[in-house]
Amino acid sequence: MKIRIDIPHHPYDIQIEKGCLAQAGQWLRELWQPQKVVIVTDNHVASLYAEKVKLSLEDAGFQVAVFDFLEGGRKKEFDHCSESL
Repeated sequence: MKIRIDIPHHPYDIQIEKGCLAQAGQWLRELWQPQKVVIVTDNHVASLYAEKVKLSLEDAGFQVAVFDFLEGGRKKEFDHCSESL
């Protein structure tokens, strides 16, 4: 199932289906050429889903880094991510 989110200036779709995380690499490759990408999430979500998404992206040719932050801790700020690169 695809749900359209109509936010002014930046509408997007949410895909909901069994096994969709394993398809993330294919979907992203339809939008971009393989390149360096970063998954930014909290440690709880990372423990459930990050590895599956990372493997899918790598299988599609992307170079992937995962930054997971403590749930409820420091905000997932771009500046903090860039410091780690």
